[in-house]
Amino acid sequence: MTDIKNALAQLRAARGAEDASAPAPVEPAPVAPAPSPAVPPPATTEVEASVPRGEIKTLAGRVPLQLHRDLTRALLDAADELKVGKVNVDEGLEAAIRVVLRDPAATQEWYAQLREVRREKREG
Repeated sequence: MTDIKNALAQLRAARGAEDASAPAPVEPAPVAPAPSPAVPPPATTEVEASVPRGEIKTLAGRVPLQLHRDLTRALLDAADELKVGKVNVDEGLEAAIRVVLRDPAATQEWYAQLREVRREKREG
C-alpha cells in the first residue's frame, strides 16, 4: 500500500511539474498512522456536493462516471472468476497496470488512449 501511495505522490508531482513547465523534486510524503476518529467523517464534502451527480465519480474525483461503473463491473466479474468475495480497486488497478506495462501491444494501445484522453481534455 505504501508503494501505491508513493507512486501516486510521484504521479501528482509529475503532473504538477508538467503543468508548471518546471521540474519539481519528487519526495514521497512520510506516512503517519492516522488516529481513529471518535466521530466518522461526513459522507459528502463541499467539493463532492458542488459536482453535479453523474458527471464525475471517485478515483480522485477525476474519472468519468461511466468509466468508474465499467471498473466496478470488471472488479465484480473478476471476483466471480477468481471465486473470491471481493477484488478491491487497488488490487484491480495494480494487476491492470502490470499487464499494460509488460505487454508491448497493450502499452501501445494505452498510449493511443492517453492521446485521446488528452485531446478530449484540451477540446472540452
